[in-house]
Amino acid sequence: MKRSPLVALLLAVAMLLAMACGTSSAQSKRTTGPSPTVAATPTMTMTPPTTGPNSSLGINLNYVKGSLDQAKADLAALRSAGFTRVRLYIYDWDAPPSGIDLWRKVAVEALNQGFYVLYGLSQGPPNTSDTEKGYTDAVKAEAVWAQSIGNPALELVIGNEAELHPENRSKAPRDLIRRIAAAVRPLYKVGKISYSTSAYDWAIAGWISDKEGLGQLDRLGLNVSYSDSVQFEKAVSPLAAKFGERFYVSEFDIDGGFTADDATSTQEIGSCLEILQRLGVTEKYFYTYRDENEKEGKYGLLRPGDGTLHQPVWDRLRTA
Repeated sequence: MKRSPLVALLLAVAMLLAMACGTSSAQSKRTTGPSPTVAATPTMTMTPPTTGPNSSLGINLNYVKGSLDQAKADLAALRSAGFTRVRLYIYDWDAPPSGIDLWRKVAVEALNQGFYVLYGLSQGPPNTSDTEKGYTDAVKAEAVWAQSIGNPALELVIGNEAELHPENRSKAPRDLIRRIAAAVRPLYKVGKISYSTSAYDWAIAGWISDKEGLGQLDRLGLNVSYSDSVQFEKAVSPLAAKFGERFYVSEFDIDGGFTADDATSTQEIGSCLEILQRLGVTEKYFYTYRDENEKEGKYGLLRPGDGTLHQPVWDRLRTA
């Protein structure tokens, strides 16, 4: 069919416009995606997710003879497995500076890999007043360092099981913790401050009944180790009811370590996890991933001999 000059001109303009749009679209697709020869850099999430089944899945790490390289590898393995929180059970208040430097680096590495980090003191506080100043000064030093990091995903733990020994059944250890928290609070304002108490009756009852409550502490953790589910629930339930979201389980483990078969250990851990879920305790930290310190490493998910996992327990924890 013969076209008029006007129609031919309009068709030519339309073709030019179509070609221009196609070129623009192709260029847009090429420039909005990563280069085919350069891998895209994943976005690092600096705080853990707040929803989902693994939003509060935590584990203890303790490095006494380890290295930063080992910690990096362990943290990467835990992150890929769905863990979002770590508790660094690694700092004694009178430790040498070289040890403190390693543990601080581990904490920063954990933050960089996207974990929420409990960092602080695994020993004490001391039983006598003559060492209170030295202990408090050590906590203050960590508070100043933590503040300099400036990351709210770093929680400062100012002590661990001060009430553990029978001679500490009085109110004195709790008063000491509250004094230390009051001294540290002005120094650490970015994140939370907490303390891990013991599962003994007198410790639990004291924190519940003291009119001072938690004082300047933001939260209270509980280290609990009972193979008997009734005893486990008896320890956790009153603190969960009293403090609600301000309470977490800082340690739960295989009572006595991995001495039984994995099927028995898995059943024990499963009972603990079911109790915590029923009580509404979402934040909990298994003790521990790699055990370099205590009792021939029998508390670690990694076997001390060949480094293999206690796989059934590992799998059960990941479905918590």
